Amino acid sequence: MNFTISQHLTEQTDFQHDWQVFLTLLSKTYNENLYIENYVNGKNLACPMPLLKLKMALRTTEIGNGVYLTATDPNSTNDIQAFCQHAGLDCHSAAINENNTQSEMFHFLIIKNK
Repeated sequence: MNFTISQHLTEQTDFQHDWQVFLTLLSKTYNENLYIENYVNGKNLACPMPLLKLKMALRTTEIGNGVYLTATDPNSTNDIQAFCQHAGLDCHSAAINENNTQSEMFHFLIIKNK
């Protein structure tokens, strides 16, 4: 597994922390090279805002590259997965309860393949 991260993302503290948490799970299921071009921070946004921000990020994402998205609204999960399926995008997701808190964070790696 080899991920290359866009320089502007490596400077974002939220991205760095969330990506490391998600990467521990992702490394067990994803084994291709991928360039992560955009990050959507959908934390504390009500659905459908994470999905709308994802759609905007996909406009500037090159084919073959990825968008990493985090969200805290559980309703975002169904919307984002349904959108990706309908649009023919690869979507890897996980719900992670970090530090034994009551709230889960939802992580998505969306690959723009068309």
